[in-house]
Amino acid sequence: MSLRMSYMSSKLIELFDGFAQSLIIKDVEKLIGLFSEDAVYDIPQFKLLYSGKDKIRAFMESEFSRIEDYGCKKLFVCEEGDNLAVEWSVHYRDNKSGKTHDDRGVTLIRARNGLIQNLVEYLDTSRVI
Repeated sequence: MSLRMSYMSSKLIELFDGFAQSLIIKDVEKLIGLFSEDAVYDIPQFKLLYSGKDKIRAFMESEFSRIEDYGCKKLFVCEEGDNLAVEWSVHYRDNKSGKTHDDRGVTLIRARNGLIQNLVEYLDTSRVI
């Protein structure tokens, strides 16, 4: 097994960067374009599972209405084959509470044909929204 750690651009890192950028600019079409038709978006801690572009779109539209001033920084990146793991930190303002938050988490991406097939997010649950 060959494991490669990378801080340089690759197609998988570009997928993650496109995902993060679409959150920053609140572009749901750009975001959805990164996913395969039968993609799955999973947030296990909160038992949230969205299968297919339509359900992912609906979830992300609700997120876009909730967050402002979003920023994301990659802390660690590891890729192998069609799999990518990214530890990240984010900063954003919650429109409902008006509070700003700094959170951390890990995103796992499995790609197929250059698109996100499966995205799993593990979030720091020390502060529950």
